This record gives sequence, structure tokens and C-alpha cells, in this order.
Amino acid sequence: MDLSSADHYLAFIDCEGVDIRWSPTILKLLKNPGDLLITFQTKELTRTLGRASKGYEDAKVLTDFIGDDRWRKAKTGEELLSLYMDRLKEYRTYVNSIKIECKKFRYDLVLACKMGPYVETWEYLKNRLERFRDKHVKVVLEIMSGKCGTLDKFGSRRSLYEYSSKTFKPKTVHL
Repeated sequence: MDLSSADHYLAFIDCEGVDIRWSPTILKLLKNPGDLLITFQTKELTRTLGRASKGYEDAKVLTDFIGDDRWRKAKTGEELLSLYMDRLKEYRTYVNSIKIECKKFRYDLVLACKMGPYVETWEYLKNRLERFRDKHVKVVLEIMSGKCGTLDKFGSRRSLYEYSSKTFKPKTVHL
């Protein structure tokens, strides 16, 4: 991957675990001007961290993933995420994550970029997305699949007319 002629890039790195090594992949991206979106498998890495702490081969895997042995300071997946983000901050002025979880999984979507006014959009999305729960995702999937087409799925059994006539009070404007 040659980024030398690129003015800027956006890389989306969708890790299924620790399959992306710090060097050469992440380091090469960070040494060039661009933004990174990284899926950090927090829950899965908690298990990997536990095995690595007991001396299994996962120790080498985590060292390759983080780029050094600072992972040994972590006791949880969240602490490992924090260490990884600190590592990214050595190369980017803005590093933040959005937690995405339900009963079966937990991962964080990490953004590493240059600080600028556009990070307000990330902060807005973070605030909105971190409030979602399993039930919200289920409704969205039902809507997208065409199984849900009425407003009563959003919690209220009132009809659209009842809702709009009770909450929307038009103002009369005289010209």
C-alpha cells in the first residue's frame, strides 16, 4: 500500500479480533496524513487478555496488535482500549471511541484523526448512538427488512392523526 502520493485518506479497519498488526499496517497508515476508523473488539480482547496474562501464545498476538508490551498493564478490555487509544494519540490529535454493545457482543468504534471542527459530528453521533439498546436495533432491523411499517412500533399505540393533533398546534399567521 503506497500512500506517498495521497493528500489524505480514510481507512476503515474492521478487525475481527487482533488480526491487524500495529506494525506494519497501523503504523504505515499513521505515518501518512489521513483518518482511521477502527473496530476494536473489546469483549473478545478481554478473553484474549486473560489468556495472554496466563502465559498462552496470546501474549505475542497482543504484542503484535498493540505494537509493544504495554498491554501487560491492562486488566480489562476497556483498559486495553484505553492503552490502544493512547498509542494512537502519539500520531493523531483527536482519538475517541463509540461503545457499541448488546447482550452478545461489545466493541468500540475508534476514530483517530486531526482535531478540527468536523469532530463535532463525531461527538453528536457518539451521544446519539451510545443511547441505543438492543430493542432499538431490533426495531431498526424490522423497519429496514420491511417487517415494520407503522408508527405504533415506536412505543405508542396512538394513530398518526391522534399524535399529530395533540402535539402539533399550528399557529395562525395573518397577512
